[in-house]
Amino acid sequence: MFRVSQVTGVQSAGPPGFQPTKIFDRLGDPEINLLLPAGAFNLLRALDSERITGPRRAECLSQVFSLDLAVDDPDRRRILLKSLPDAKARELEVRTGVTIDTLKNSDSLAIQVRRSLLGFFGAVASEDRFPVPAEAVRTTMPKRGLFPHQKRAATEVERILFREDRRAMLHLPTGVGKTRTAMSIVTSHLRTQLPGLVLWLATTRELLEQAAEEFEAAWSSVGDRPLDCVRFWSQHDPPIETVTDGIAICGLAKLHSFAKNRPRLWDLGDRTSLVVFDEAHQAVAETYEDIVETVVTRNPRTPLLGLSGTPGRTWGDRDVDVNVAELFRGNKVTLDFGGKNPVRELTDTGYLAEVDFSLLNVEPGLQLSSSDIAQVSNALNIPESVAVRLGADEKRNLRIVQRLCELTDRHSRILVFAASVANALLLASVCRGMGFKADVLTGQTNSGDRQRMIRQFKRLDRAKRLLINFGVLTTGFDAPAASAALIARPTKSLVLYSQMVGRVIRGPKASGTDRCEIVTVVDTNLPGFGDVAEAFMNWEDVWNTS
Repeated sequence: MFRVSQVTGVQSAGPPGFQPTKIFDRLGDPEINLLLPAGAFNLLRALDSERITGPRRAECLSQVFSLDLAVDDPDRRRILLKSLPDAKARELEVRTGVTIDTLKNSDSLAIQVRRSLLGFFGAVASEDRFPVPAEAVRTTMPKRGLFPHQKRAATEVERILFREDRRAMLHLPTGVGKTRTAMSIVTSHLRTQLPGLVLWLATTRELLEQAAEEFEAAWSSVGDRPLDCVRFWSQHDPPIETVTDGIAICGLAKLHSFAKNRPRLWDLGDRTSLVVFDEAHQAVAETYEDIVETVVTRNPRTPLLGLSGTPGRTWGDRDVDVNVAELFRGNKVTLDFGGKNPVRELTDTGYLAEVDFSLLNVEPGLQLSSSDIAQVSNALNIPESVAVRLGADEKRNLRIVQRLCELTDRHSRILVFAASVANALLLASVCRGMGFKADVLTGQTNSGDRQRMIRQFKRLDRAKRLLINFGVLTTGFDAPAASAALIARPTKSLVLYSQMVGRVIRGPKASGTDRCEIVTVVDTNLPGFGDVAEAFMNWEDVWNTS
């Protein structure tokens, strides 16, 4: 049956008296040119003449044909009716009760005659169509909406920041979306400040770029005016001193370095209406603390928001953790599930993936000296020299590659945290030799290659891909399709460990996976960890919980 073009405004009325596609078999090109919308026939001929001369000519022309236009315009109506065989012309006269000559020569048609004429060609007049009633209740989904637990946390943060103590730590488990939650607070704040300037501080390129992308996506959805998103890290060097309205996303190392030679940089504090410190458990480091306090003390009323999935810096050094709490005046906003473990609740409700933890116990061929053991015992983390030697251990690497081969049977995206740069390069080359697609990403990887590798890893295809990295993807990296991680980087830092685990634990409600698998390489003569929930709850005793 003839498919009426959207521009006709008519619908099918059942079997027609005359199939409209047959019109074009009975008319010459000059008449078709006049019947169709002005210029349509010649344009089709210029674009692809075969479409209007080949075997599908009638089908093509019927897509352009407007029955409403042909019926309502007398000249076109005469051409339309001319195409009818004599028997069909008689049938039309019976249907309409009007002679063909009258139909051809009338400037306008009575409503009932027009309705019958459209019906003859299989269409329904627009006035005969029943309007689709509007739904009494129609839900409009926000493009950048928050999950209920994120919304509750954001509301509480806003209460503290803008009405009470003006300092707060937003503590959400890694993988739960603290950047999106914080950016909701930022965009809400900027809509109330004219002008308003948010200073966003972070340490790594991944965190900084993630923040910039999240802001641009959020503001394009909910913003009320054009705003600048200023990138101030790595090779980016905009005139940050002149920014007055928008968000300045700054790398702490660059900010500290430039402030020595550009004292006007600290004038930002006079214009800043909100400071956000990402991964804020680092905020009490001497250099970073100076930056925060310098900016905030320029205007004591400036709110300070810290973000972290791990609101402490150490495991066992209570004094340092207390300093973090004091910087944010003891105000930690976390998830409230009636006293239940938030990680367990978020897993049960699908926001976090169900995690299958396993340990790969390795006794390296490497023998640690008494000096090495003393270093490991006394240092806050595994000394680099020890990690490098572990990464070169053949026995250890053999066990790791064997486990990676097993993981590829169950997973298509596997993230690997290597012990050193050399170890990352070695593992990647061996995995490629085993027939896997494996990229290696370190701090030495240039920006273009880095973006290409991450883009390929995030691509939703059937290929099995491994992304092997050292010191790069512990924060600010989300790859929802990744369902496995192998942690071969030895660490005593529960913060670092939980950050590595957090890269693959997004649940199905957060566009992740139902289950994920995390393999932790435990060198039998070094400490290891195995439970992200333990990491999340470790510092609870140094924060206000009321």
